Amino acid sequence: MDPQHDTPLRGLEKPTRDSFRHATDGIVYAFRTQRHLAHYFVAITVALVAAAVLRISPIELLFVFSAIMFVLVAEMVNTSLEAIVDIVSPEYSPLARAAKDSAAAAVLVACCYAVAVMLVVFFGSQRIREVLSGSFLTREVGLVELGLISFVVLVLVIIVFKERAGRGTLLHGGAVSGHASLSFLLATLLWFASEDKAWALVGFVLAALVAQSRVEGRIHSVREVVYGAVAGVSLAAAIYAIGAGVRAAL
Repeated sequence: MDPQHDTPLRGLEKPTRDSFRHATDGIVYAFRTQRHLAHYFVAITVALVAAAVLRISPIELLFVFSAIMFVLVAEMVNTSLEAIVDIVSPEYSPLARAAKDSAAAAVLVACCYAVAVMLVVFFGSQRIREVLSGSFLTREVGLVELGLISFVVLVLVIIVFKERAGRGTLLHGGAVSGHASLSFLLATLLWFASEDKAWALVGFVLAALVAQSRVEGRIHSVREVVYGAVAGVSLAAAIYAIGAGVRAAL
């Protein structure tokens, strides 16, 4: 390849950090422009809380996560295609309509898959018998599964807060500190999982340092990192309590 032609292409390369930031900005943009995504987020939160309450198996949780990701990916693609079509064809065009309809059909197919997964996982005959007999209460969800459920729900909560505030991105700024939320969520899960609470306190110290760095960097105010800390601790405690039984752990 001619170096003279190769150099400009290298100049267009973006750092991995910037690419990741743009991707998260796209999630917030989709939520701000596609109002029905709020309904999806509510349904996702309910499904994940139900997964913790019913203490489903790791394989079942994997199917639930696959359904969630399938719907969200389809919605993101639909949002991007709608924007592209509006740029290329601002006036009405049968082909533009066909493109948008096809993208919407992809979302519909993803939603049908999600509904099928939820029906099998949460309303199968075996699950109904477990609920009626209360036998699911004797199971405990692993810490990894609880952590994944808590993390996804926390991300959804942060997106909602930042979208409602109308400022900030998923990774920078906004009405609540996402870094503080995640740090204190992990510290709280570590507290419940650790037998030696003295060592578990180290997690909270590290979480506090993360929160402090956000304030010192003038990315968030003290109030915003406090909101994040409260959100992380509250969510982790709630998910752990309903999923594994915090009383038994203590």
